[in-house]
Amino acid sequence: MATATFVPVRISRIAPNFSGDMTHSRAGDAGLSRVRSAPCEVVRTSHEISGSAAGLAAFSLQLSGPIEMTQAGSHVRTPAGSGVLYLTDEPYVLSFPSETDLIILQAPIEHFGIRLADLRRARGRTVSTVADQDLQTYVRLLRSHCTAASSVQNGAYATRVGVELLSRSLRRRLSLSMPTRSHEALLLSLKSRVAEHIGDICLDIGSLARAEGISPRTVHTVFDRAGTTPARYIREARLVKAQRLLVSTTLRVADIALVTGFADHSTMTRVFRRDLGFTPSDVRVRGSQE
Repeated sequence: MATATFVPVRISRIAPNFSGDMTHSRAGDAGLSRVRSAPCEVVRTSHEISGSAAGLAAFSLQLSGPIEMTQAGSHVRTPAGSGVLYLTDEPYVLSFPSETDLIILQAPIEHFGIRLADLRRARGRTVSTVADQDLQTYVRLLRSHCTAASSVQNGAYATRVGVELLSRSLRRRLSLSMPTRSHEALLLSLKSRVAEHIGDICLDIGSLARAEGISPRTVHTVFDRAGTTPARYIREARLVKAQRLLVSTTLRVADIALVTGFADHSTMTRVFRRDLGFTPSDVRVRGSQE
């Protein structure tokens, strides 16, 4: 399955009673794969390389469990919450010492818009998603893609925007010039910031523009192309989270208002009535009856 989905590889070590599964979506000559695996080791040697097309870059994002990657004389252990880049035109070893869950993006090197020599400088380094906004957006994109209903259109979108976000992260780490972001990537980044800062009462168009280094007009344009406005998107995101907390927690309604960015209980109630036609208390009562 891995060979058919990615590039030719060989399983060199496998745990007794091995189990694993893989889902894959392809967008032309690029693709995304979700892999859950018991302990094993996968190798790609010069023999496998000689029998396949060269020129792919792969980025493994660890959702849980570590991966150990060896390529070009370097060995790195990448824990959950981090990722590692490797290239398919050079031999490598991927070891999974324990059960793991990961998402792999693979695409032709030219899709990244980065010279091969620079990609070789970036390979084999553990990259944390914690302090990297592009990678945080990348993680949100991939998690959403893997939990949503899969389709050719969704797979093409996730792969295309995923490559762009990963390329930006790599460029920043390599101190390379940054190209202008596509509207798709910018919209995703803006939505990611809204989700991350939903509890901030000061979250608005101006704060989004400052965080992204763009003008408020650009923020308006990006959301307008998506068929909404920044203010409406923020308000709807707050309503969605508030409804989820009302059903899934025992937090007081006033506390939920604060953690979802509403000024107070009465403001949240007013927005609920105006936009949804019912109150937060109605949501909680219905949730308790289901």
